[in-house]
Amino acid sequence: MTPRVWTAITDLILAGEAFFVAGMLTATTTDFYSAGGMWALAMLFLGLSTLAGGIDHGFFELPEGDLKGRTVTQKGTWLLTGGMTLCILLSASLQFIPGEYHTLVLAVGCVQLLVFSVLALKTDRFLVVILNYLPVILLFLILNILGIASGKGNWYLVAGVLVTFIASAVQTARVNILHPLDWNSLYHLIMMPALVLFYYGGKELF
Repeated sequence: MTPRVWTAITDLILAGEAFFVAGMLTATTTDFYSAGGMWALAMLFLGLSTLAGGIDHGFFELPEGDLKGRTVTQKGTWLLTGGMTLCILLSASLQFIPGEYHTLVLAVGCVQLLVFSVLALKTDRFLVVILNYLPVILLFLILNILGIASGKGNWYLVAGVLVTFIASAVQTARVNILHPLDWNSLYHLIMMPALVLFYYGGKELF
């Protein structure tokens, strides 16, 4: 099989894992507007975005493919990452920030999502996704590290984010040492243990 096919397969496997993690976390709460609830929704959006990515790579990323169809699946994938980013921001807010500021953070997050959605639909540059996601995940990481001493921080989530950075570095560097698995497939494989860490970290938020 070609690298593209393996990318699609590993993407879909990762999506299945994300859905499983989201389901296991949501089964433990009825309060979704909580740190744990928002984290569970972030995992759901992660699953949806990786599912859309798998469909994109598997069925539309072809020389003879439907270019309009690929635009829909690619933009859909990007927009779903925006939903995930908002949920991560709200999870961090509900976990670490005093309650009187929660509404402000929600408003800022919604404006960020709106601006990102407009830019994602107007441009074909993946950079817009990175610029939307990176500040939030860095804030999430820093708050968790600083919160370790008080008991609010979470080592599982810190480790999961660090593994995510490793996966992103492998993808960005286009590491190609396991042909026919290319850097995209390696990204998906490295993200799989990160999701295990995100599950155990998410359990501690409830």
